[in-house]
Amino acid sequence: MELGEPPECCYNVYFITTYYDKGERLVYIGKTDSQKSRFVNGHLAALKLHNPKYNMFNKRIYFGTIIFLSKDKKYIPWNL
Repeated sequence: MELGEPPECCYNVYFITTYYDKGERLVYIGKTDSQKSRFVNGHLAALKLHNPKYNMFNKRIYFGTIIFLSKDKKYIPWNL
């Protein structure tokens, strides 16, 4: 059974990785402001990846949502 859309009280996160033929490496984990759909400090992280030492890497960004569930599959606010 699917739970449907996540509740407003979920915790939105994003992951920035660099990768090339030998693998992928996580370089930053951040959160978004769910009220404004903005990266919190993510712009700074993205700017740092423009440093020439990262030119040989491709970059990816993944978005995710952390939701806490009770044993009976009910949403639990993360900010309790």
